Amino acid sequence: METKIFRFLTAKGLKSWELLTAKFLKETSRVYDYYPPSSASNILIEKNILENFQKRHHYFSLTKPLVGKVSSSLEDIQITQKLLIDAYQVFDDPFMLEQVTGEILAKVLAYRNLKKGMLLYLPWITGNQTDLIPFEVDRVFNLWKNMLAFGLRPVDKRHSSLLLFRGTDLSLLSQSSRISIISNFDPKGPGFSVFNHSKKRLHDWMESTTKKNHKVKVIGYSLGGALASYLLLDQPSFFSENSCSLLFHQPGLTDKNFEKFQKAQEEHPFKVRSFIAEGDPVSKYGKLFCETIGLRLQEKVLMPFEAHTQLFCALHNLEARRIHIENENLSLSRDFYSKLHAKTSKILFRLGINHFLP
Repeated sequence: METKIFRFLTAKGLKSWELLTAKFLKETSRVYDYYPPSSASNILIEKNILENFQKRHHYFSLTKPLVGKVSSSLEDIQITQKLLIDAYQVFDDPFMLEQVTGEILAKVLAYRNLKKGMLLYLPWITGNQTDLIPFEVDRVFNLWKNMLAFGLRPVDKRHSSLLLFRGTDLSLLSQSSRISIISNFDPKGPGFSVFNHSKKRLHDWMESTTKKNHKVKVIGYSLGGALASYLLLDQPSFFSENSCSLLFHQPGLTDKNFEKFQKAQEEHPFKVRSFIAEGDPVSKYGKLFCETIGLRLQEKVLMPFEAHTQLFCALHNLEARRIHIENENLSLSRDFYSKLHAKTSKILFRLGINHFLP
C-alpha cells in the first residue's frame, strides 16, 4: 500500500528522471506535424469543471492519486462515477463529451479494480444524441500476471458493449506493475506478446456479447492503447463505423502491423480516433494509423512524463488539432524514437526480458 512518504519519494524520483530524459529527448523532437491552425478541427477547450478533480487526484497527488494509479477502494470508484456524471451534465457537444468521457474511462476508471457485476453509469454518444447509460461489468480479464482489462455490457441491449484496457502501471509495487512496464519494451512491439497470449479470450467474449448487443467499442491509454490497437487490426469484424473506439497516448504500430491495420480497415470498416499529447515521446514510436488529434497547451510544450500522465480534459488553454499523419510518419523524430525503442528492447532482450513475457 502506498504511503504519502512513498508517493513523495516516487514523485521526486520520476521528476528527476524526467529532467534527465528531457535533456536527451529534445523538445523539438516531441512535437507533431499538424494541419494548418485554421483547420475546423482546431478546438479550444474553455468550459471546465474538472479542474478540481485534476488538482486533487492527478498522478503526483500525495493524498489520493487516481489518474493512472491503480486502487481497489470502492470510494475511488464512486469518485470516478461522480466525475463521469459531472462531465455528462456539463459538456453539451457530443464530440467534446465523447473525448472527455473516453479520457476519464481510459486514465481513471480503467485503473480502478472493478468487480464482476458492478453497475456503472457512463455518458454514451449515439450519432448526435448523448445519454447516461447503465453498464454492468461482465468480465474482468487477467491478460497476463494480473494485467487487467474489463468487458462492460450495457443494460439496454440497443447499445454497444465496451472493452476497456488498463494502461501501464508505474507504481512498481505489484507484479502486474512491473510486468506492464516490461511489456512496453517487447521487441515485437509494446504489449504485443501479452496481446497474443490473451486474444483468444478477448475474441470469445466479443463473440458472445455481439450476439446479444451491437458491436464492441474499445478504449485504451498508453500500453492499453497499444493493446486496443492490436485488437482492432486483428479482429476488425467486431467493431463498426457507428461506435467510435478511442485511443489515448498510445505508441504507433510497426510497419508490418501498420499494413495489417490498413487491410483490416478495408475489409471491415470501423471508426477509431486517437488522442496524443505534444511533449509525450511514447506516441512518437512507430507509425500513426488512424485519425489522430494532437493535444497541446498554447503556452508551452510539456515535459515527457507530465505530457503522458495529464488528464487533458481538465486543463485550461488546451488546443486540440488534427495531426497530418502522412507527414508525421515520415518525420525524422519518429524514425529516431522507433530506432531508440528497438535498440533498448534488444539490450533488454539480451538481459532476459523475454522470460517475463508470455
